Amino acid sequence: MRPLPYLRRLPPEMITEADRLKVPLFTISSDVQFVDLMEPLLERIINAEHWRLKRSIEIHRRFTELVLDGKGVNEICRTLADLLESAVVVEDASFHLLAHAGGSTDPHRKETILRQGTPHRVLFDPQIQRTLREVEAKRGPVKVPAFPHLGMSRERLIAPIFAANQVLGYISILDHPPHNEELAFMAIEQAALVLALSIAKERELSEVEGRVRGEFLEDLLHGTYGDEAAAQRRARHVGYPMQGSHIVVLVDIDDFRGFTRARQISEDAIQALKRDFLRRVTAVVRASYQRALVQGRSDQVVAL
Repeated sequence: MRPLPYLRRLPPEMITEADRLKVPLFTISSDVQFVDLMEPLLERIINAEHWRLKRSIEIHRRFTELVLDGKGVNEICRTLADLLESAVVVEDASFHLLAHAGGSTDPHRKETILRQGTPHRVLFDPQIQRTLREVEAKRGPVKVPAFPHLGMSRERLIAPIFAANQVLGYISILDHPPHNEELAFMAIEQAALVLALSIAKERELSEVEGRVRGEFLEDLLHGTYGDEAAAQRRARHVGYPMQGSHIVVLVDIDDFRGFTRARQISEDAIQALKRDFLRRVTAVVRASYQRALVQGRSDQVVAL
């Protein structure tokens, strides 16, 4: 502000309002030219904008290359951690760990990696549930405060991974550079898009493989596999060892229809529950028997 020659001093009301809005006020004498003040300021602003533009182009290029090269979740996670120089965790929609990169001393992050997913005591905490609803509603990155009682000692950025209006997972960023938060948000959005493509692709491949293995399992159980040579040939194709003894396991959800009816769960949510049930049972079975055949049957899962 240049008060003279119109004002002797700034009005107190102006100063009060500037303080309320946290806007700095500077007074200069009448012999100072505005251009002498503005030129260095504009130069700094332009340089900063140029740097941000350059970084945004680099981020876009890196993630575009990942898409074109068909890279998976682990590579995308590492790239995001490198770009932001931060610790990154990627989890699926049920908060099972998919990938992590970078280092951090945050206790919650360490526990998540150790347990291969977010612990239930954290996931079902009321504050975390509210935060997750906010993240899903915004459909973009949200800054989440620290929750020391849950081991989350630092604030973090969390973003959903969306595809076809369905949450496929979440990205969590720790220790992001505070002076480049705008770029961090943009990088996370780019990463979420690329991860959505990668997860959807992996899911499709898994479903195709699962159908082939599932059909073989059903044929074995119903005795419709043809002769022994055909069974051996199909077993080799899916990598299942036919020699030795075999055990059939059936896992069933008691009164699943009553459960869904009582809670008035939508069909989309029902199908999501069935997929999650199949995924969980498959993970438990294959933790002990890597090449087991697993097949979903509505609210049942059968394994061999």
